[in-house]
Amino acid sequence: MSRLFSYRARNQQGQLVTGNIEGENRDVVIKSLVGQGYLLLDVREAPGPWGMGFRLDAWRRVGVRDLAIFTRQFATMVGAGLPLLRCLHTLEEQVTHPRLREAARRVRYDLETGLSLWESLSKLPQVFSHLYVQMVRAGELGGFLDQALERLAGHLEREDELAGKVRNSLLYPGLVAGLALLVVLFLISFVMPAFTAIYMSAGISLPLPSRLVLATGTFVRSYFYLIIIGLAVVAISIRLWAGTGRGAKTLDSLLFRLPLIGKMTGEMAAARFSRTMGTLVRAGIPVLLALEVLEDMVGNRVIADGISRARASIREGENMSGPLRDTGVFQPMIIQMIAVGEETGSLDEMLVKAAEYCEREVDQLVNTLVTLLEPALILLVAVLVGLVVLGALLPVFDMMTVLG
Repeated sequence: MSRLFSYRARNQQGQLVTGNIEGENRDVVIKSLVGQGYLLLDVREAPGPWGMGFRLDAWRRVGVRDLAIFTRQFATMVGAGLPLLRCLHTLEEQVTHPRLREAARRVRYDLETGLSLWESLSKLPQVFSHLYVQMVRAGELGGFLDQALERLAGHLEREDELAGKVRNSLLYPGLVAGLALLVVLFLISFVMPAFTAIYMSAGISLPLPSRLVLATGTFVRSYFYLIIIGLAVVAISIRLWAGTGRGAKTLDSLLFRLPLIGKMTGEMAAARFSRTMGTLVRAGIPVLLALEVLEDMVGNRVIADGISRARASIREGENMSGPLRDTGVFQPMIIQMIAVGEETGSLDEMLVKAAEYCEREVDQLVNTLVTLLEPALILLVAVLVGLVVLGALLPVFDMMTVLG
């Protein structure tokens, strides 16, 4: 069984090089490194997963943007005619993300042992998706690896751009809502009890709205830890239930039924399906294999079930547009574009056009959602703060009425 070793050495140019390498024992590792022309300074068994010990940054998830930059650099070097080993060695030295840097090192090691590039990538599913591996496989076997990497980089960049638009557009409303909640909790937990103490010392009885606000603040202040635990239990329970097939499908179906948000989610799912499917088909991957890849990575059980039925339909000699229409997620125009692409043999082109249309729809829906959310949040904040202020001042109004 091979183990992971870390090393420090100087290359033939005298530069200091550090990295990790797999081997059955330390002697085998030393022999391999010396054979590569390194002057070894230190070789020791690496602790922890992937030889990164307990560094927190080693567990950072590889985001779409990180992978897009990595792929774009890889594609540029392969297109320039550099050998794969040199490309990966350069990436290992230049990439700042620890998991990607380690992935480049492991892939380079596998290539040195005789594996193909796509086989090496398939051993790291936590970094390289099934889509990524299949695209590289098609490019490597078809002799157009640089083009496959270029298409992958473009696909990842567009996916990151679409997700970034949605994330950035909803960031401000989310911050406003969170800040409003904290302000209201502070008012009912600390400000309201101070007013109540004054009223009680003056012998003023509290009206019902004031007592309700006070009781809510007292409960939040006294049992905030129970509230946090309860919310955590609910969140974990929902997450575990969503991990089951039935739960995931139910939640995905409910999400699509939400006003405006459901439509935006559906358009995003349709855009991702169309863009990914078009990229795979354009790379020369058979439609059935492309659908299999999408079924594993689409991330939505409703669409995944539609893709599964589409695969069965194609095996029976039918088209895939019918099962996709039955999901209720895709617009009729998108279904028609897919059907036309199947009939005319230009499925990849029609899928890319469908993705561009869905992405424009997402932009419009996001702008509409933000336009509606901003006044709604202002109104919500005004109502919540107004209720707290009313609860604090009602006793004063009652006292003035009695004195009058």
